[in-house]
Amino acid sequence: MPTLEAIPRLKKANELFGDVEISEKDLARYKKLVEDGKEGQAIDEFIAKYITPYIERYQTTAQSYLQQAQSGQFSREDQSNMERNIVLLGIALSTLLNKNFESFLTESYAPTIFENTGVTTAKLRKAILDQTLSQFDDLIRGAMSSTQANVLNYVRTLQREMIIQNQRIIEQKLVGDLLSKSIREFRASLQQKFPDIYGAIEEGKILKSRLLANGKIINYNLANYSEMSISTTLLNVDRTATEVIAGISGDEVLEYYLRDDRVLKTEARAICQHILRTKTNGKSLLATNEDSASEYGIMTLSEAKGQGAMGINCRHSVRRVSKSFMKSISEEAV
Repeated sequence: MPTLEAIPRLKKANELFGDVEISEKDLARYKKLVEDGKEGQAIDEFIAKYITPYIERYQTTAQSYLQQAQSGQFSREDQSNMERNIVLLGIALSTLLNKNFESFLTESYAPTIFENTGVTTAKLRKAILDQTLSQFDDLIRGAMSSTQANVLNYVRTLQREMIIQNQRIIEQKLVGDLLSKSIREFRASLQQKFPDIYGAIEEGKILKSRLLANGKIINYNLANYSEMSISTTLLNVDRTATEVIAGISGDEVLEYYLRDDRVLKTEARAICQHILRTKTNGKSLLATNEDSASEYGIMTLSEAKGQGAMGINCRHSVRRVSKSFMKSISEEAV
């Protein structure tokens, strides 16, 4: 008696990703763009050539696996092979993304940021780079872990439904038109029952991430999430360097400003709008400590961060103010 069965077609990591390294020519070009103040262009070009294509290959492969999983029942061995392959591809992609990001950060991006913010010692530069690389690794590995868990769960869910449907076909002895009708109704019911799975199959939304302030879980395209992670992490080099130098110099306030002027892909954050609307002598300020916040009537840097400022996908940063500006607001506060 005919039932819904399928044999998975799997990809190997080396044929999917190959051995990719950023060329010296591209690293030099990206560095020149950053030096010329075109950070956004450098980041966009790096992502477009060395990040997005490999994520899209993984995403397309995951979509293909889900398509196969909803086409028919696998043997137990075939399902185990697919699940193991999903994990191995995820590990390979994480390794590739981290390697490419580290090359771009250390060779093309960070040197100019350190020079502009006054971070001169090798020890301090290394500490900031290590922190940045660790943050990116956490974001990517967390995203890949969540993605793998989602894809594995989707495959298992679809296969469980296939087993149930095949048992129904056998028990009811369905053949001919009745079998065709039953399969059509079964496939239609799957789309209604599992919208997340079919969103993953049709749109590539295979990552769930709790990014919204209200705690709502939303599904992301992995390429979009990775772009957010890269932009945020790179901005944190500038933010961290500025905060460190401000701390060493005893700065009381920092200016909050739009660092990345690329087109906004999400809604503007309320906390950012609030900070930017609050002006002191024409500048939006954040205090480096509680005493300064009280003296100048402004929010602290840590308070702003706690409410989402400079979080993932935020385009704002901080920079030091001039001595003359600091003198003017100090005199007014007296």
